[in-house]
Amino acid sequence: MINFILNASIVLLIVFLVTYFAYCFGLFFVFKKINARPWFAFVPILNFHELVMATGLPNRWFLYCLLPYAGGIYSIAVADRLGRMFGKRFAFSAFWLTIGSPIGMNILGFNKRTPDFSIKKEPKPDLNELKYRLNRLKSKKA
Repeated sequence: MINFILNASIVLLIVFLVTYFAYCFGLFFVFKKINARPWFAFVPILNFHELVMATGLPNRWFLYCLLPYAGGIYSIAVADRLGRMFGKRFAFSAFWLTIGSPIGMNILGFNKRTPDFSIKKEPKPDLNELKYRLNRLKSKKA
């Protein structure tokens, strides 16, 4: 029984590490495209802080993203802004840049499209609009 638990733990650790490095690898190329420091992609908390700064959002949004429950909404707002920089729609950003980020970051990183930096100058997103868009997206699936 102990050998089974040990082997399962090792397999889960390997899956976690492969997933994390896939995310970091894609984020590295995204950072290169948006003129951020690419080596920050491999530092666990600093990479998300750099992502918030690179999308033109305030410093405090990084702290809000760390809060339970509310952090999910702020993280989706950051992902939405990053996706819009690369011409992606909200549905892509809400799924592939949050839950499926190891794949989504690689899609953005190896995309031929150059980012639109004018989005960084837009005012910060209205959270009520974001909630409306999330609810609309849920109602389309139902």
